[in-house]
Amino acid sequence: MERYIWLVWFGAALIFFVIEIMTPTFFVVCLGIGCLVAAGASLLLPGESYLWIHLASFGFATFGSFIAIQPLAKRLKRREKLYRTNIESLIGETGVVKTPVGPGLQEGKVILQGSIWRAVAYGNERVQAGEHVQVVQVEGTKLVVRALSETREKNS
Repeated sequence: MERYIWLVWFGAALIFFVIEIMTPTFFVVCLGIGCLVAAGASLLLPGESYLWIHLASFGFATFGSFIAIQPLAKRLKRREKLYRTNIESLIGETGVVKTPVGPGLQEGKVILQGSIWRAVAYGNERVQAGEHVQVVQVEGTKLVVRALSETREKNS
């Protein structure tokens, strides 16, 4: 049995990798990497007398892979937040006012990405028809917009 302890380490590594696939946390994969290194150590140094080397290699490899993988995991997590979808993707987009838009309950219409949206003005400003606006936030199916300064200067 001592000669085949590497199979136990290898089996544990496979189990950890499968768990990582199901729960992408980038933590369990570090345990799997540690198990692979320990399997290699147990192949090179078989026997119970070298068990402490197997365990030490598992610990060091797990810790080292954790230190190496965590910056990558953080970068990938940050990148996920950059992609906005659905309604969130409208924030920051520019459109053209079709009917005048005012603050609060004074709804108007804005053409944005080829569709007509209900809109209100951001703050206390009024935006006239034909002016370009930028979406500040989305409240249900209503856009909150503010006038872009360059179209205001052209109309003045």
